[in-house]
Parts: sequence; structure tokens; C-alpha cells
Amino acid sequence: MFSLILIFIILFIPLPISIKFIFNNNAFSFYIYNKKIDYTRRVSKKAKHKIKSEDVITKLKRYINLAKKIRRHLKNCILKPIAFFTFNINYGFEDAFQTGIHYGTFNLIPTLIKENIDSYIKLFKFQFNIIPDFENKKFDFNSKCILWISLANTIFIAVVIFYEYLIQLQRLKHLGDDYYGNTSN
Repeated sequence: MFSLILIFIILFIPLPISIKFIFNNNAFSFYIYNKKIDYTRRVSKKAKHKIKSEDVITKLKRYINLAKKIRRHLKNCILKPIAFFTFNINYGFEDAFQTGIHYGTFNLIPTLIKENIDSYIKLFKFQFNIIPDFENKKFDFNSKCILWISLANTIFIAVVIFYEYLIQLQRLKHLGDDYYGNTSN
């Protein structure tokens, strides 16, 4: 009996994950549990990449189709993770007219972000603050997310992603293409 209760707790009790993105003074910072995650960009001058725009576009279309199918599965699912989001944007263009015009444009962003995030995650709190600065030229972005996720959520989402990925691979093989866009002769 005790082991069943322990398994239930491990599977279904969510744990919070705190994530923060900050873009301030042209510097990007990423934090998990208020610990800064350092990343370095490695560029090799000797590496030559052969990238064809058709391959990139084909792969991008496949990833978008995969994301749409995953979204369809998760849209009305009760096993979605729970999240609290806060976004803050401070911006200015030194010109009150341009700042005012962009204020109206920036106010369209919250609806688009909320609709896309709400398909994958249950949103309990969504706060989006846009603060214009009419005198200074700047752009600062601050985003904080507390994501409540359980092991059951993780397993379910992994199964949905894997299932849709396998279906997509089967369709591509049926059409005569492998995953990387090459046609078999």
C-alpha cells in the first residue's frame, strides 16, 4: 500500500522549474533556479557547411508539421504542464512618435504568445508588461516562467512526440523520401 502511494506521488505530484530570460544592454542571460547558465558560441573557421536552401526549407516544413500535430494532441489534454509566465519589455526610440506607433504593435504580441503557449501548457497566470521610454533609445526584455511538471506529464509528452515522429517517418518512407529530404532512386 505504501509503495502505491509513493508511486502515485512520484508520478503525479508536480515539481516547479523556475526559468528566466533576460536581454539587457545587448547581453542575453539565461537562468534556471536563479543560477546563470553560461553558454559559449563555438565557431570554427575551417568548417565548411554545405547548406542548400531547399533542404533547410524542407526540414523546417517538416518540423512545423510535427509541431502542429503535437499541438493537436496536447490542445485539450489534461496532462499538460502548468505554468506562470511574466514578460516585461522596456523599449524606446528617442522619438515619441515612433515609440507610440511601436507601442501599438507590441501590444499585439501578448495575444499571439498566449495562444501558442496555451496549446502546449496550461497557463494559470500570464502577465505581459510593455513599458515605453519616450526619451531614451533602448530595448530590454525580461521573462520569468515557473513551470510545474510531473513525471507523468513528461512521459505523456515524450510518447506523443515519439508517436508523431514515427508516423511522419512512415509517411516519408511511403513517399520514397528518407528523413533528410533525399529521394531514393
